[in-house]
Amino acid sequence: MKLAQLNPFDLVVLLTLSNTVQNAIIGDDNTITGGLIGATTLFIVNYLVVRFLYNHKKLDEMVEGKEDVLIENGKLRLDNLEKEVLTLPELEMVAHRQGFNSLDEIDRAVY
Repeated sequence: MKLAQLNPFDLVVLLTLSNTVQNAIIGDDNTITGGLIGATTLFIVNYLVVRFLYNHKKLDEMVEGKEDVLIENGKLRLDNLEKEVLTLPELEMVAHRQGFNSLDEIDRAVY
């Protein structure tokens, strides 16, 4: 089960989207149409890149990196927590956001 929902490219799109919409609101092009065209273009490019990466696993791995197992067979992988610079309270907080009451529930979850 993956706990992360956004990939690095999604973050770039969100930041670019905020800049595009800001320019449409207070910049040189202050039309709603300009903002909508910019936002729509960014969403379409994001969709196409995500679809492309989905069909090219090796390239996707180069862009996003490999996933690290943090809990395996009911045991915390402290080495991977350290590698990801993630503390136990942070991991618990992420698990709570995903709807788990405790870390024990993650290992029992159906994938």
